[in-house]
Amino acid sequence: MSMLRWFAVICFLLMLMSGFLFAQESRNVERVGRIYNFWDTASDVVVEGDLAYVTTSLSGLQILDISDPENPAPIGYWDGNTGHAWSVVISGDYAYVADFEGLSVISIVDPTHPVKVGYYNTPRRAFDVTVSGNYAFVSEGQGGGLRVISITDPEHPTEVGYCDIPGSCWHITVSGKYVYVVDRAGRLSIISIINPENPEETGYLETLNDAHKVAVFGDYVYLPNGLNGFRVLSITNPKRPVEVGYLAIRGDAMDVTISGDYAYVVTRHGRLCVISISDPECPVEVGYFETQKSTGFGVAISGDLVYTAHGENGLRIISVSDPGNPEEVGHYNNEGDAKRIAVSNDYAYVADYKKGMRILSVKDPKYPKDIGSIETDGSVRGISIYGKYLYLADFGEGLRIISISDPLQLVEVDSYFPKGFSRDVTISNDYAFLVTGSRNLLIISITIPENPKEVGFFDAPGGAHGIAVSGDYAYLAEPRETAYRSGEQFGGGLRIISITDPENPEEVGNFTFEGGINAVSVRDRYAYVACAPLYNMESKTRYGGGLRIISIADPEIPVEVGHLFTEGDAHDLTLSGQFVYLACGKDGLRIISVSDPENPVEIGYFDTPGDAWDVDLSKNGLIYVADQTNVGIYRFTDPKK
Repeated sequence: MSMLRWFAVICFLLMLMSGFLFAQESRNVERVGRIYNFWDTASDVVVEGDLAYVTTSLSGLQILDISDPENPAPIGYWDGNTGHAWSVVISGDYAYVADFEGLSVISIVDPTHPVKVGYYNTPRRAFDVTVSGNYAFVSEGQGGGLRVISITDPEHPTEVGYCDIPGSCWHITVSGKYVYVVDRAGRLSIISIINPENPEETGYLETLNDAHKVAVFGDYVYLPNGLNGFRVLSITNPKRPVEVGYLAIRGDAMDVTISGDYAYVVTRHGRLCVISISDPECPVEVGYFETQKSTGFGVAISGDLVYTAHGENGLRIISVSDPGNPEEVGHYNNEGDAKRIAVSNDYAYVADYKKGMRILSVKDPKYPKDIGSIETDGSVRGISIYGKYLYLADFGEGLRIISISDPLQLVEVDSYFPKGFSRDVTISNDYAFLVTGSRNLLIISITIPENPKEVGFFDAPGGAHGIAVSGDYAYLAEPRETAYRSGEQFGGGLRIISITDPENPEEVGNFTFEGGINAVSVRDRYAYVACAPLYNMESKTRYGGGLRIISIADPEIPVEVGHLFTEGDAHDLTLSGQFVYLACGKDGLRIISVSDPENPVEIGYFDTPGDAWDVDLSKNGLIYVADQTNVGIYRFTDPKK
């Protein structure tokens, strides 16, 4: 075979492999339906015409119609990001999104239905992105450099060049034949891209620590320098940049955009500063606007309107028609944080950490409907359904008991306020077992739900996050701990408590893990534990997380018999038949066969849009996952059937 033919075959195989990797978002699991598109952290914003493109970390890329600035309206979104969508740039019919894991190329020909068409997996974290011509430039954050990626064919982005940056490579912008890079230590690097395949540093300047973003306008670089103010550098000679102007501003300067004679700077505490740069060597603040106290991560301008990506407070729109008196004219934020879920009959009950309890009708799982809510003063950390009642561990508000006889007319019948924060609850034999932050385990009689009474308690030395009850025993999940000064983490444990006498519970056995325990479920002679990994500060590695299986044949001497480690935090799990369904944070939904508990095997998964926090099953076998940004309904197909 000729060399040319060999080359063609290799290229074809590489294309097949890249396509296979690109398509692998699930195995033996399909999504049946979903609801919600809660925004995570709004981190960057770009305005093109009547559309604003906002990266929102876990919840991906959001597209809003801003033709009426007072009433911005969402029209489309893409949340297939594998990491945290943090930076976006628009070029032609494509949005380029850096999401910590790589560079995603999103077709926005139809902004109501953005579609991922290409992807490049960067060796390190993809933090920031900018585009010039047929090239995308990606910064890699701590310890990384600048990667040059050809986007001549947007469906097949290809790395063609790389420049190692001293220190780190955080934020970038491109102007003419140069890419300007800043790092957290305050270093400005100027990279020549005359030959994109061989980028090289031609100049640099050490400023003060904490440079966040960078903007170039004419012969000047404008630098929001964190707590060190706003700096102006002359780049008349790119080989020797020189600081020529400085302005002390209130707050931690995070991002800047330039328009005409003004620089617009957002700060960590929500302040928009309007700075006159008519004389770049003597910048002057002429106006400001105080938004809600949240970090302004990104800023863009179009005409007389400034758009800020304001973290948990979403998108803010501020008129600067009078630069001395900016005023907010509109905002949008689809706030929510779905982290707990329980399913009963045709209804799902979702704990939204920010907005209380939400009730969904899932009679048609393809089209779940939001039909009601319950306001909570705290944030619901645990949900248990028993009979016609919903029991909520409402963090700062204790145990709340809700009648669900009519899901359309929920009624709170009583509550119980213990000391400490309520973290989880489960029900067994007319007792509520409530995990709290002070006494750790409270046993509450609910023989009469309208009149709950505490009958016993148990103090766990290491605290507790979760609980399961089976027969005469309660199983407490202890969290991991982090040393205050060193940051070193210490494992949690599983405590086995005899509840033969609910008024006098006593510990009979325990087992300590490398990782902390988030949740536990028990069946037959085994406890199945969802573990968070530990982080080793010295080696900078994570270990010990995932599914751990403990034999409790003798509750006084628990023994680990099997494990399956995962990279993400295993937050919760549920059991059905021979399968464990694991809500595994950024690793999504994982399905593990435990037909042989000593040798668990993963046989299915789905990379959920957000971080999978909780999982529950309905009687018809559908899987419900709360992943912070949405609630997904999934169906698993056993490959052996």
